[in-house]
Amino acid sequence: MYNNINLLPPNMRKKHRKRIKFDNPTYGLILLAVVLLAVFIVRGQMMQTVSLLNNEMDILQININKIMPQINQLTSPSKEHSNLEASLNRLKDLYDGGLPWATILDQISKSTHPNVTVTRIENNQNTIILQAETYTLRDMATMKKSFEENPNFTNVIIESYNYKSSSITERAEEGRNPAVKFTLTFEFRREGK
Repeated sequence: MYNNINLLPPNMRKKHRKRIKFDNPTYGLILLAVVLLAVFIVRGQMMQTVSLLNNEMDILQININKIMPQINQLTSPSKEHSNLEASLNRLKDLYDGGLPWATILDQISKSTHPNVTVTRIENNQNTIILQAETYTLRDMATMKKSFEENPNFTNVIIESYNYKSSSITERAEEGRNPAVKFTLTFEFRREGK
């Protein structure tokens, strides 16, 4: 057995006695209280961080909701694309299987008067119906004559026209509405016929 010998001088012994002994149960309770306080503080900080993250997520969701219509607008077809697609669909509708539409459209383009706007082209049993509009009756007559002189077209007829007379001031305005709307029909002369 060992004997405990206290070699400390008496004035140091008093200091030694003042040291905290962890054998006492109150010290354990204090330590538990400190640990619980630290846990509550850390939990409060975590809850505050979660709340801030939720707020940031809400702000991001609002921004995403604002941006999504713009993204959808970018991914949706543009107006030019839609117009081009509509023109392509009209050309597909015109396809007859026997008529060379590339040549016909090229010849129409060459024979059309510069002041005339072609608004519609249809095929009715190899008779091509062309609807157009212009500003003067003279432009309509010049276009008919140009179609008659084209060796690829036969039986050129102005089926109907609608003339809206206008005053001198209306004719002088730029961007005025066309005064003449007309329908011209013709047949395409195939090679070898």
